Amino acid sequence: MILLRIISSLILVSGLLLAAFGAIVLSSLERDMRLMEAMQKEGLAQGIDTGKFRTIVIRNAVGYIVVGLLAAISGIGLLFRRNWARRLWIGLAVSLVGLLMYQTGRAIWLSGIDWGALLAQTTIIGVIAILAWYVGRRRIAALMRDAASQ
Repeated sequence: MILLRIISSLILVSGLLLAAFGAIVLSSLERDMRLMEAMQKEGLAQGIDTGKFRTIVIRNAVGYIVVGLLAAISGIGLLFRRNWARRLWIGLAVSLVGLLMYQTGRAIWLSGIDWGALLAQTTIIGVIAILAWYVGRRRIAALMRDAASQ
């Protein structure tokens, strides 16, 4: 039961920190845009389109906020031993691993790095994610059953 509280507290705090990071990024967007424009006037960062830069920053910041809030909600639900929270966290973790694999693959594709290395990395990440999900779902379910019976 103590392990479940520690894990759920870590998930809750991580989610809140991630959401706060997204909010900080959004709040500093105008300052970053002014800095980007000043750099371009000085001849630096010429290859960066400021409109695309703004879009990417906003999209990523909103993503941090959404994922952070979902993780925080899941952490609160796990603290109260709710079954939906376990499913939410497992789904969120698997989705994040899938997104990470996609972004890694896209970055490697665009940079022209060796396909063998890409295949090895994504296979390793995928196997670790599947094993963590398979082992974790049973372990967390057992912890929740034990905590509910006490």
